Amino acid sequence: MSVACTTAVINRRLTTTIILRSSSVRAFDTLALLPVTLLASLRTSILALLLTLLSTLFLGVVPACYASDTNVTHLTTRTAVAHTQEKPQSATFNKTILILGDSLSAGYGINIDNGWVSLLQNRLAEGKYNYDVVNASISGETAAGGLRRLPYTLEQWPAHIVIVELGGNDALRGGSLTQLKKYLSAIIKLNRAANAKTLLLGMQIPPNYGPRYASKFHQTYSEISKELNVALVPFFLDGIATNTALMQADGIHPKAEAQAQMLDIVWPKLKPLL
Repeated sequence: MSVACTTAVINRRLTTTIILRSSSVRAFDTLALLPVTLLASLRTSILALLLTLLSTLFLGVVPACYASDTNVTHLTTRTAVAHTQEKPQSATFNKTILILGDSLSAGYGINIDNGWVSLLQNRLAEGKYNYDVVNASISGETAAGGLRRLPYTLEQWPAHIVIVELGGNDALRGGSLTQLKKYLSAIIKLNRAANAKTLLLGMQIPPNYGPRYASKFHQTYSEISKELNVALVPFFLDGIATNTALMQADGIHPKAEAQAQMLDIVWPKLKPLL
């Protein structure tokens, strides 16, 4: 039992003893002789006991003093998770597709409901596939950032399929392709350890970054796919990136009109994994 619990028990016993003796004149004498510090301690304990009783009655909170020392820290956390993360158990329990991407999947510059990820959820529902789509994409995300977020994300939303759409921002910043390959490979291995399949979406960058760098960047995705035996979409924006009518003014992000085509590029590689 912790020191706090021991003190609380002693104080409760002292309080009980004094109350039992309150009918006697000697009880008053005893109280009068108690040090001031002890009286203050007793008053504090009584107030704490009253607060505990009120909390238990009205909030349903279990006082930490009555929990084992090893469980006190996690008590509130477990309660919060139980209310927000538990899913109903039923015969129609849906599996999860997790999208780990950047602005191309986060719906940059468009209504998120018109994005390819939302369209994917609609297509799954229409085809009566029992899958929920969780979009964990963040604008500006890199492969390193996705890797850092992945363990927590998989813990919160255990996925059966993870669509990895990362790397574009790494290349636009002229990042190391060796590091990019390392991070993407680590993401795939984490998915595999969590019993999740991976669909890797390949990217290309404009040749103005240098033809050698641009070529090596695109090749990185196929190398990872072969080495780790994962499904690959060779180029996520195939037929879109070079069509100015489908691209926003920045020349990087597709318009809402391109989102259905983006889904059509992903679907043939995703469907066999369902």
